[in-house]
Amino acid sequence: MSAPVPSGWSALRAGTDLYARGEMHAAHEAWEAAWRARHESFEGQVARALAQLAAAGVHLEAGRSAGFRSLGTKSGKRLHELAAQAEPVVGARLKELARRVAEWAASADPKPAERPSAASIPG
Repeated sequence: MSAPVPSGWSALRAGTDLYARGEMHAAHEAWEAAWRARHESFEGQVARALAQLAAAGVHLEAGRSAGFRSLGTKSGKRLHELAAQAEPVVGARLKELARRVAEWAASADPKPAERPSAASIPG
């Protein structure tokens, strides 16, 4: 069972479900829409980092390693920064996700199926 998260995170749910199924492009679109709708909020900034994560996956699937590494690194850094600003439960989840994203982006031979689990994504 997932740890509870604060209300207001429901906008991330659609992207998280798509990401969990490996639908990177659709997850990116869902999270980007959540970011644009709430760009000034904390949740909106998390959505932005998640959109970057999914976009990294799109680049990896297309064989564009430079784009994958760039966006994966940006996503991991942004998630790490956001973790420091979050409430403890959400912060711990974001910190773990940031660590996994950074490892994936730095992997010598990354695979789409090795993407970080959706279990750490709030929402």
